[in-house]
Amino acid sequence: MIPNIIHAYWDGCDMPEPYASWHLGLIDLNPDAQVFLWTQESATELLEIPEEMWASAANQSEKSDIVRWYAVNRYGGVYTDTDVEWYKPVTNLLQCKAFISQYLDRCNPQTNGLVACVFGAEPGHNFAQKALQLLWKRKDLDLCSGEKFGTLGDHAWHGHKDHVGDPITILPPSYFFPYSATVGERMGVPYGKNPPPNYAHLGGYAAHHWVGSWVEGKVHG
Repeated sequence: MIPNIIHAYWDGCDMPEPYASWHLGLIDLNPDAQVFLWTQESATELLEIPEEMWASAANQSEKSDIVRWYAVNRYGGVYTDTDVEWYKPVTNLLQCKAFISQYLDRCNPQTNGLVACVFGAEPGHNFAQKALQLLWKRKDLDLCSGEKFGTLGDHAWHGHKDHVGDPITILPPSYFFPYSATVGERMGVPYGKNPPPNYAHLGGYAAHHWVGSWVEGKVHG
């Protein structure tokens, strides 16, 4: 069972809107959860992330790719990007050993796969350990973050078990992706707009808004 711990990463400035409201909303939905809002300083100290690993990151987004796997591997729990707006508590997602969600984009199918903007695992689960091994072996942060996560190794995740048999729950896109990252939205919602009013009732837990705060010209965090 995944522990009731939530991880996120923000660094470089005070968290602005709408990220701050989304983060506070997540806390309000999960009053019994232990919440870590990691910075590079706290992650270096408590997660023992070496400088060599930080040096491989080109921006704050790639730093968050490092923190997410170190944090979940050590403490267990649920990691969420800060541009994810939550509508339900994480409680029901904790009833497994590990989970990640599928992502589908009909307009950009090469990005389809497993996306780690929200995922969870028990501490020390091979799911996170394999990602950390790739980080060290290839220094390829892109493989361990967004659209390319499904290319890990031999696609072990797609069989719902990793190569040592630890179960991994693959959630459908409807849990976290009411619309895709491209303009031709999967559910007919324009980029950057709110999900449909009945999204949560249809099974959606949270909405990844694809804000891209790390892109040059936007706030970094």
